[in-house]
Amino acid sequence: MLGKVDRLEVIGQGGAKRGLSSLSLATAAIEVLQALLSVDPAHRQALAEISELCSVQNRWREAEGYLEQLSDVARDDPETVRDALLQRCHILEDQLGEEDRALEVLERILGQFPRDREALEHCLAIYKRRGNWEKTVEVLEEMVHGGSISERVDGTTPSLAGAASWPR
Repeated sequence: MLGKVDRLEVIGQGGAKRGLSSLSLATAAIEVLQALLSVDPAHRQALAEISELCSVQNRWREAEGYLEQLSDVARDDPETVRDALLQRCHILEDQLGEEDRALEVLERILGQFPRDREALEHCLAIYKRRGNWEKTVEVLEEMVHGGSISERVDGTTPSLAGAASWPR
């Protein structure tokens, strides 16, 4: 016989996938997943699915919250943390217009994955959009050379002063 958590998990897994085809089913799937999470708040699959369903319904704040929760409970799985944080960044930046919070999330990613190309590209886009050229150059240096010129000891980093004359 299935226990309460097992029954909710089976219902949640099936219901969440079918819920993508209809708003009412998606709402029902979210409710089932919320019930599952009330019993097991660290259920990674439920957190991932509910954030996806909330996104489908343009419930961005909820989706962002579930992704934050997923990144917190998945600390032993760096790739899951990275993916959840990147999705959070997209929601914060693109849907909620919260660039400062998106940058905080990107800093968290770069703290664990210092050379993460996608996180660096997001930082670059935000700094360029803001006209923060000093930070833009820092990110470009990290992308090209793995650190700022001042951090490199060997002195072999080419100057960016001639960048305007580089072929496009």
